[in-house]
Amino acid sequence: MRSQSKGLLALIYLVLLAVHASACATASVSPVVRPSSAPSQPVVPPAPPPAMDQDQFDGSKLYKAAFEAVRDHHIALVDSARRHKWAAEWEGKYTGTMALQTEEGTDEAIRAMLNSLGHRYDHHEDAGETRSSKEKAEGSLVGVGVIARLQGGEQLLKRLPKNVSAGQARSSPVVSSDHPVTIQELVEDGPAARAGLRVGDVLRQIDGQSLEGLTLHQAVEKLRGQQGTVVQITVARREMTGAQSQKTFSVNRRRVNFKVVNFRNFGDGIAHIKLSNFSSQHTLAEMSEALQRAAAGKGVIIDLRDNPGGRVAFAATIAANLLPKGTLVVLNHRKGETMMENRLILGKQLLIILLRSQAEPNKGRLIPQPRPELMIPKSMPMVVLVNERSASASELVSGALKYNRRAVVVGRTTRGKGVGQTVVQLPYGRQINVTSFEFLPGGRKINEVGVTPDVVVDESENGKGDKQLDAARRKIVQMLRDKNDTRRTKASGN
Repeated sequence: MRSQSKGLLALIYLVLLAVHASACATASVSPVVRPSSAPSQPVVPPAPPPAMDQDQFDGSKLYKAAFEAVRDHHIALVDSARRHKWAAEWEGKYTGTMALQTEEGTDEAIRAMLNSLGHRYDHHEDAGETRSSKEKAEGSLVGVGVIARLQGGEQLLKRLPKNVSAGQARSSPVVSSDHPVTIQELVEDGPAARAGLRVGDVLRQIDGQSLEGLTLHQAVEKLRGQQGTVVQITVARREMTGAQSQKTFSVNRRRVNFKVVNFRNFGDGIAHIKLSNFSSQHTLAEMSEALQRAAAGKGVIIDLRDNPGGRVAFAATIAANLLPKGTLVVLNHRKGETMMENRLILGKQLLIILLRSQAEPNKGRLIPQPRPELMIPKSMPMVVLVNERSASASELVSGALKYNRRAVVVGRTTRGKGVGQTVVQLPYGRQINVTSFEFLPGGRKINEVGVTPDVVVDESENGKGDKQLDAARRKIVQMLRDKNDTRRTKASGN
């Protein structure tokens, strides 16, 4: 990551963290654009349990920390009257009951409190879920080295009411014959790849047990275990002849490193950069390396399909490395009893951040900073690939490039998750994701709307080819041809 990119990263965190300076002593906060409850996640075994607080589990202490995090940060509680009414109902709701006597009961009580606000991306994570989130951010996991997806899960999620929470949405779509779990990606040279599993394989059984009726998360849990142990994975596979067969593989679990960026050059000067998420701590370093390689070519395809999102600061940094000028993003976040607007504007040499209260829009403060390096020449043709599973940070990048007319977006309309969460660390190895801001890429509202492609292309059926990627390549070729025609016209005119 370049030094200027580090500066932007630090500045964005500063802007977002400014409103959270008074976080309770037991909690630390990290602003992120959380992945939506998209039916796609790494398949990982459990990590060793984290160090617990020195004192014995105290449900009242955990509930109090979660209550304060929601009360102090949630965007829905900016109005004092609503906040006081909500607090009056939930602060002492479980006092004198048995609900907070157990860890499971306390987690459920916190989820009920959080769900009462009706924001679908709020989410409380128990100790196991928190470990998984942190492992994903580290980019190094003990598992079989696959990323699994619930086929058709995005359609099932769209049928749910809009006020369904992330936790409820996550537990709703279940595995069935019509919606099986499929292998979406394999870690190169990982345990599953070595054992012979393939992208597109349908997971039928794990250790002899059917997956039907389980959620994706529950199916993933069945693949968890200790390093060095063996798991039996039974898959249905469609062969090249069209025939379908069933195969069982013995896979040894071990530590694998998940690369978040995959780079390839098609040999014609067109680079394809596939970014799988914005959560990993390696995202910026891997993306910077890929962009440097792409800059030497003729055109670039940024592939954000199936990317569920991650950290807003990572997304803004990457977008700034691609966008010559224009409104990068507008962040609207809660500060006490008012909403603050932070507008990030890129110029040729400077990044300008405009800070102002929505209660006093005519007053504001400008913060000028050296802009991050533009890593892709502004004259190079660029296409961004998206689909219905592109969400959050993916929409920030694709939206900023589309609405500033820097790139052509190809694929299907994105998820429409234009809100971000503050992740508050709680006692006893837990964390809570509280919706605290809305982001508008290029200054455009995308929450519940999504980013609409300039060129709409459906996904390929039955894993045959890649129509969307082919369309992106054709678009780059057309843009290069138009560019050359313009040059020839100007030359002949002189």
